[in-house]
Amino acid sequence: MNTPDLLLSLLDNRLDTVTLLFGLVMFVGGIVMMFQHLRHWRKVEDSGQDDNQLRRFEWYKFRRRTLVGALVAACGAIITSLASSGDAYLKLTLITILVLFLVLILVLATIDLMSVGVFQFSRPDRNKQKAIVDEILRQRKLKQLNDPGPDQEAGKADS
Repeated sequence: MNTPDLLLSLLDNRLDTVTLLFGLVMFVGGIVMMFQHLRHWRKVEDSGQDDNQLRRFEWYKFRRRTLVGALVAACGAIITSLASSGDAYLKLTLITILVLFLVLILVLATIDLMSVGVFQFSRPDRNKQKAIVDEILRQRKLKQLNDPGPDQEAGKADS
């Protein structure tokens, strides 16, 4: 075996190792994501809130995010299997499935981002609204103290 062939075989082994490790990390990361979302959902369930709209929103959010975690884990499994696959048709099929899963992850993430934004925008936060109104009233009071009204200016002109 000549030197270039030896270097290529070593590089190929390293790429397989990196691919295998990256796939395993992705797989474990997807499983961890699913457990984190389950823990968050249980915390929402145990909070005892009576707001059905909030609970329904959190349930749909939990489902979407758990599905994304499962897809990330599946992508990790596919990447891991790419490292050990030797058949070109199998690799092509796995890469096609991987790309479809990645597109699905992006679609679900976009839907989640939009739904969270719309939900938060549609629900008024009474505490923040009160803080804004209080600040506006405070600013008006400061402006009235600093800027004399027309009656006060007319009194100064008569003196």
